[in-house]
Amino acid sequence: MPDDTTLMAPDSCPVCKHCIDAATCVDGAAKPKAGDLTVCLYCRSFLAFKDDLRVREITPDEIAGLPDDIRLLMVRIRRASKRVMENQND
Repeated sequence: MPDDTTLMAPDSCPVCKHCIDAATCVDGAAKPKAGDLTVCLYCRSFLAFKDDLRVREITPDEIAGLPDDIRLLMVRIRRASKRVMENQND
């Protein structure tokens, strides 16, 4: 497992119900904390970590309110996760 990946208590994506049990930081070895954003690798939904580090779906208003650079990063992560999942299925 990469050094920048943190194992977590298993949770389910609120959208697709797949198990989420790890998080990988895109810019270092930071561990997830409440309010951090993530993308479900299975359905590519935008999620946020709650206080208990479970995830919740981000609302359209929250997405619209993100700074442009963060919103662009999330879109790039979403696209990259699609390619990763497609390559795993080959």
